[in-house]
Amino acid sequence: GEALQQKVSERRGLLSKRVISGLDEERESFIRRVELIDERRKEAEKAKEKEKQEEQTRLMNEKIANINEEFNKRDKEKARREKEAKEEANKMKNQKQGEAIIS
Repeated sequence: GEALQQKVSERRGLLSKRVISGLDEERESFIRRVELIDERRKEAEKAKEKEKQEEQTRLMNEKIANINEEFNKRDKEKARREKEAKEEANKMKNQKQGEAIIS
């Protein structure tokens, strides 16, 4: 009877070892899943932050482009007015020279 008792006891020991190791594996698997989920969440947050920065950069570049466009328009307008003023001055000069020749 004692040999049987010993075998039963050994079997129980093995069984409880298996149960414990099975629980450990489940625990580790659960921990790995939680870590993976956390990693994915962090990656998603990084991607969102990057998108946000890219959008801000795009908006800033748009503003800069609009400002540059405005300056270019003003420069062209100024150049046009200066050209007209020079042409007007030349006309007046030519008219006076013409009048001087006539008189």
